[in-house]
Amino acid sequence: MDGLHELEDAHGSVIVDERALPIITVEWVRTPSPELVDRYFDLHETIMTRLAAQGLQCVLVTLTAQANLPSALTRKQIAARNSTAHELAERTIIANAVVINNTAMRGVMTAISWLDPNLKVTYLESAQAAEVWARAELATLTGAASAATGS
Repeated sequence: MDGLHELEDAHGSVIVDERALPIITVEWVRTPSPELVDRYFDLHETIMTRLAAQGLQCVLVTLTAQANLPSALTRKQIAARNSTAHELAERTIIANAVVINNTAMRGVMTAISWLDPNLKVTYLESAQAAEVWARAELATLTGAASAATGS
């Protein structure tokens, strides 16, 4: 496995790229279906379980520029799967950002975060801003870890 995962159905696709670990990028394209959301979260759980077993953590960046608004059923599925993945995510995801340049999509994500108050996400406006943010998060956390260990 090369760290690039592409999941697709008739409605949309999601690309999960873990080749730049500890940064994982997820890109949603077209309209996600509940089935695609389930497949994504199954993969997400597999990756996070592997990271946890190895004692590793990551920064997660989700790109939505090419995504259409999910249906109400799909939004409900996203919220449900986010909620069940929370404990594992708390151990493995040290920072989480979503790139949203669509106000309607931002509203959807805000509503999902209301359903799951444990969901802590930074919202950004571009992939470039997300890359800068992810590297800054890593630098901050690496510096904090070094200070804590005295190295």
